[in-house]
Amino acid sequence: MLYLDYLSYHNRFVHISILEKLAVGLGGLLLAVSSGTPVMNLAVFLFMSAILWRAGMHFGYWLRLWGTLLPFLLTAVLTILFSFSWQSFDALWQIQLGPVHVGITAAGRSAMESALLRSVAAASCLLMLAGTTPVSYLAAWASQLKVLRPVLEVALLAYRFIFVILHTAGQIYTAQQSRLGYSTLPRSLRSIGILAANLGRKSFLTARDLFIGLSSRNYTDRLVFRYPPQQVAPLRLSVIFAVIGLAAWLSH
Repeated sequence: MLYLDYLSYHNRFVHISILEKLAVGLGGLLLAVSSGTPVMNLAVFLFMSAILWRAGMHFGYWLRLWGTLLPFLLTAVLTILFSFSWQSFDALWQIQLGPVHVGITAAGRSAMESALLRSVAAASCLLMLAGTTPVSYLAAWASQLKVLRPVLEVALLAYRFIFVILHTAGQIYTAQQSRLGYSTLPRSLRSIGILAANLGRKSFLTARDLFIGLSSRNYTDRLVFRYPPQQVAPLRLSVIFAVIGLAAWLSH
């Protein structure tokens, strides 16, 4: 089990209703996407991070999560930073590559900074939900809308198979490492190739065992969603909506 998944089941906010946490997470996501002010995006990021710290996430693990996410976000926004033209243009920095002029303009830099702040704030909202609410509980809560049940079943099975693949890869890697499969560079490359070749087959075998286990428990092409009963606090929910509404009004 990943630590983030473990934390979602064992945190200080696990007793708070899913509706309230969804209101905070999705409300912050809407503020991050719709707001054009850096102050609001920074406030959303810090607030969601504070919730994760209060929930019990270690600061070191929080840094590791962002160390994994930031390269993807930066790769996405870097395409906004650079401008291309067949002719020279006003730019903060410019280089000519054959007939093409590549440069960084003030408008491009401003757009990249805005997109990066929005992306970071939006990602922090999703991390808050992932760190305080188990995916199975979210699926069980959303399954009250029957039209979503088929989609939720596929999503929940796909989520389960992530851990099946990780567990299978871990077993193969441990077996290879115990036989000095990664002692030298040539052996490491060969071991990685063998791992990749066998991972799919062993994952399918494990998935078959999972299906056999479901069938032995009267599985009839429909998963039963369950989560612990939780009480919604009307006062707390009203405060959440009021704060989000006030923040949206102030940001516009």
